[in-house]
Amino acid sequence: AGCVEEPVSCSMELDEAPTLPPVQDAGDDDGADVVLPSSLAPIPGKSTADVWGCFRIHPFDATRIVCLFCYPTTGSTANTELVGCYSSKTSITTLRKHVKRWHEQVLEEHARLHKRPRQSTLEEHVKVPSQRKAALDEALFRWMASHNLPFHYVRHAELSELMALAVPGYSLPASETLTKMLTQKCESLATTLKAFLAREMVAGGLSADGWSSRAGVSYFALLLHTILANGKLVTIQLAVFKKTDQSASSLNVEVRRILVEWGFEDCLDNPLSGRIRTFTTDTTNVMPAMTRLLGFRWIPCFAHLLNLVVKDGLKNPTISSILVRLRKAVGSIHQSSQKTEAIIAHRLRAGKNPLKVIQDVVTRWNSTFLMIDRAIELKEAILSLYPFREEGSPVPLNSVAAKKQWKRQLTQEEWLITERLREGWSQEPHNIFYLSAFAKSSWLNSPV
Repeated sequence: AGCVEEPVSCSMELDEAPTLPPVQDAGDDDGADVVLPSSLAPIPGKSTADVWGCFRIHPFDATRIVCLFCYPTTGSTANTELVGCYSSKTSITTLRKHVKRWHEQVLEEHARLHKRPRQSTLEEHVKVPSQRKAALDEALFRWMASHNLPFHYVRHAELSELMALAVPGYSLPASETLTKMLTQKCESLATTLKAFLAREMVAGGLSADGWSSRAGVSYFALLLHTILANGKLVTIQLAVFKKTDQSASSLNVEVRRILVEWGFEDCLDNPLSGRIRTFTTDTTNVMPAMTRLLGFRWIPCFAHLLNLVVKDGLKNPTISSILVRLRKAVGSIHQSSQKTEAIIAHRLRAGKNPLKVIQDVVTRWNSTFLMIDRAIELKEAILSLYPFREEGSPVPLNSVAAKKQWKRQLTQEEWLITERLREGWSQEPHNIFYLSAFAKSSWLNSPV
């Protein structure tokens, strides 16, 4: 194929112009050696890519290049179309393919024999003692755990640079090492707490709740609220686990397993007379059913109950209508940077602190109250965008913009009701919170 029969020794330096051995001229009948030029000129301006070290300017044609390994065969003739000869404008990809196809073993041997030593770093000469490294790892772990930072932060280049400047020679632990430390500490703490509860716990109750992460993964947490021998109330998180099954029977199995691990088998055998007798959860159907399977006395969570009372109170037609309009107004301001800037500018002209509106969220308690409270504080600024709506004014049908504006406006009476709602006045028809509370209070006395 025109390639070298006996390759030039792979010990030559590719980034220098090599001294080439004599080769046999194919046209020389008497077999005399033809001595070619002892060196080839390097290719100017082509030193940035490593592949250019394998090629030089062809001795018979300055517009072409020749492979150093193919040179003893192809460079001895003016024929520049043989294997290993290319135009000086040939792409690096084509040259790489040539080297890989014809000379891959030669290059591997060259790399093995002439591997350049890596420059040592300061960290290799300045090593942190193992005892100090363990203390640094422990401090790093406590910092990340106390701030709920993910362990993959140790792979950030900025943190590595900071630690290299602060403590030369210290290498950050891998995220797997931190995870192992967390597991060991949890097991050690659990062992200590089990012995402590067996010695000090007098009586207690359980509580549990479930939630979903932003990634859509469901979790379940089990807490123990206990009274110690000295009368002190202590809350301990017994476990957090992923919910693969939302049924009451599945949760019953998991809770039983956790209680057995913590040494509360006696409470499962005598749920109404042991050290743990009550179980507090929300009022969904699954949680009370799980409690019945466990045998504990179910106590509905008062915070959940109060939240349901508020939700029922907000279903009043008058209040509901006001909140719909207020949410639309607040939402339009919250989603518009121009309207937000207008609210802030209005506050600054009045010599007041710049504030932004607060939008309520269904799953966040107190958010509706916070929305109302902030809207009343920004009432004058909001009215500059959405003036009072006249009582009984019809829906504008001449334009979509006018219709949206109308839906976001409140009348003077509606603003007054909103202010009274915030203050908790009990004037009709705003007394519905108390009525709902009486209607829900029967849950507290309902049997398990």
